Amino acid sequence: MLDFSEKTLEYFRRAQDVLDESDADASGSAGSAQEGNVIRISLWVRSGRIVKASARTFGCVSAIAAGCALCEAVNGMTLGEAGAVSRFRLLALLDGLPEERRYCAGLAIEALRRAIACGRNVADPAPERAQALGSVSHRTEESP
Repeated sequence: MLDFSEKTLEYFRRAQDVLDESDADASGSAGSAQEGNVIRISLWVRSGRIVKASARTFGCVSAIAAGCALCEAVNGMTLGEAGAVSRFRLLALLDGLPEERRYCAGLAIEALRRAIACGRNVADPAPERAQALGSVSHRTEESP
């Protein structure tokens, strides 16, 4: 049995909100179903700043918690600031992950960087849509 920190379990439990990501300004994915974990990060960007971040994760507790923690961490950051977040910082936010699951933090970072690359090419959304954006949300589905 894997030993998770309380912080990791808190992020895992919080990651149960459902969000329609069809209107996201940018998104990026990492991982593969064959390997067991896929993390998709969606971003809503206004004036170069992330006003909302969402992780949709198909995978284990570690992957779900990593996606959730990362989205909460980058909410409000500029794209440049978010792109500088490291796997080590994410592991610290989670109070660590079991050694055999630390790669999940790397998957979340990779998905974020792909979303940021996409987001740098997106114009600001319409003002009414920007006002409708609220807090960070997550959609998860745990793998068997």
